[in-house]
Amino acid sequence: MLTNFGGSGTTVSRHAGSAFVAAVLTLVLVVLFALPQTVTAQQRDASPAAFVDGLASGDANTRAASACALAAHESLGSIRDRAVLALSRLLDDNDAADPSVCEPYRNWGRWGGRENLKPLQVGREAARALAAIYRSHSTGDTDARIESTLLEALADNSGTARENAAWALGAIDHSPAVPQLIALIKRDTHAPARTQAAWALGAIGDDRGVEGVVAGLGDDVASVRTQAAWASGAIGSERSADALLATMGDADAGVREQAAWALGAIGADASAGRLARYLDDPNPGVREQVAWALGAIGHSDAVDGLLVALRDDNPSIRTQAAWALGAIGDRRAEDALMELHDDPVKKVRKQAAWALSVVI
Repeated sequence: MLTNFGGSGTTVSRHAGSAFVAAVLTLVLVVLFALPQTVTAQQRDASPAAFVDGLASGDANTRAASACALAAHESLGSIRDRAVLALSRLLDDNDAADPSVCEPYRNWGRWGGRENLKPLQVGREAARALAAIYRSHSTGDTDARIESTLLEALADNSGTARENAAWALGAIDHSPAVPQLIALIKRDTHAPARTQAAWALGAIGDDRGVEGVVAGLGDDVASVRTQAAWASGAIGSERSADALLATMGDADAGVREQAAWALGAIGADASAGRLARYLDDPNPGVREQVAWALGAIGHSDAVDGLLVALRDDNPSIRTQAAWALGAIGDRRAEDALMELHDDPVKKVRKQAAWALSVVI
């Protein structure tokens, strides 16, 4: 994934009609990693005060494990505020930790085991724990303390602290942070902080964030542009459509692919004709995502380009183009879809048959 914690807001899906669902699922997974998970009875019974003490350890694995334990603990009781203070001091902790130290506190289930985990960053685990406490253990005073701590950290001298604070503000859906997150994208010198600020704006979903994500689309770092494209789709405002269309000329294929997804998620009719021009993109993943987006938009301006895409050498693109033509439902596609009856690839024939049943 990109630099999102625990997953990717930037993942795109090329299966017909599922890209928006995939992105929403990705966003949910990112936030879930900040929430309490099932632990064993012995771990639940351990004193949370011991875990707070562990946050001050000289060993990165101990600090990370303590943060994970506090995130998963069912009751912090009277040490809640002490835990918040200690975790806040770790937001700038860039030390790496073994992912196995947090496994006892996370129920990965179907999402994979240790072989899929990357090294942990202590500061990231502290940010996750703060988000978990905010959602599950806080009082009004504790809520306010976490919010103010994270907002202050956006101005910290440490880029790592700014990055982790930006993510946490998105995870707790703190809309008052939108102006600061926009400023972070525009002016921060630490690219991961700009990336996480873009993710946070998408996670919060406030229309005011369009200013920031549009700025992020022009960033000189591809990961920031990709995350800003995802956030544009997550916010869903047509005000970002022109900037996304301009981004379809980006030198990075991953950025172009994410921008195409965002345009489909936004669904602006006026973008269909211009987006269809990118069905000849040199990257097959981009062409496939463009075809999906045109179907999601559902405007007839895309039909001519999609008819050409039915002859693409890549069967996945032919399949997606057939789906898009069915989603649009324009009878001009009838003859071209009938020709796919003899396509050598089964999935193309199957999708074309469905689309034909819709347009006739």
